Amino acid sequence: MANQNKPRQASNPTQNAANNLKSGASSSTPARSNPTSSASSSTGNGSRKMTPRQEAARKRAQQRRRTQLLVTGAIVIVVAAALIILGISLSQPVNFNNIPATITTDAVPFQLGPSDAKVTVEEYADYQCPYCALFHSQSQPQFISDYITTNKGVKFIFKPFPFIDQNKGNRESHTTVEAAYCAADQKRFWDYDNALYDNQKPENSGFWTYDHLKALAKALQLDTNSFNSCLDSGKYKNQASNDATAAQTRGVTGTPTFFINNQMINYTDYNSLKTAIESAIASTK
Repeated sequence: MANQNKPRQASNPTQNAANNLKSGASSSTPARSNPTSSASSSTGNGSRKMTPRQEAARKRAQQRRRTQLLVTGAIVIVVAAALIILGISLSQPVNFNNIPATITTDAVPFQLGPSDAKVTVEEYADYQCPYCALFHSQSQPQFISDYITTNKGVKFIFKPFPFIDQNKGNRESHTTVEAAYCAADQKRFWDYDNALYDNQKPENSGFWTYDHLKALAKALQLDTNSFNSCLDSGKYKNQASNDATAAQTRGVTGTPTFFINNQMINYTDYNSLKTAIESAIASTK
């Protein structure tokens, strides 16, 4: 893998590692009522024929049940069709249970691991970056297993660097960051982060509109009223721009870029990251 600390050229969409990691959304077929099933008057001994009022009530109840089934089935079909049209798939997320996302005012929005950890690993990433998606799918789960869930005194901070959409006539790098902040408001950042990478499209393709970002939130069963309001209001629009400026001020020119205890490292693959982390851990003892 090329050194991502150098100025980055727009990558070939075929390099998009996330395209190999999709899993299709599925839906169940709505149950269908049997139109021929109805209670009928009996002529057997001991049977009682329904009164006209009882028969009318029975038919109304039956119609209500049919209507409910049809409405439920229609909703399932519409949601499934929408996800197919939008091209959204949801894979099994990495298990981040009991590791909450946190938003602070000092540009440290998303963190895993204890705040008092002696070793801090920071990743600058753009949700359109195929190499970031590659790290997310192939290396991040191993990193979490090696250092976060095992309490090795390491914390991980994700720092957005939305830059791939610069001068491209769209804001996809920025809007995905805004959406991630809105998901974090509901403590669902890591689920949304995972889904953004799993559904990554070619750079600047115009896919990540507000409507598609909202559809992703709905598929993840977020509170869509709150999420949509957050996104539509532009609550984190300035924050996304500030994140890009902060990264550039720090000397970040490409993604993914990693810092360990405030030192930029020469990241090439997970082994290079692990070597740098182990060295930092050793220096704290």
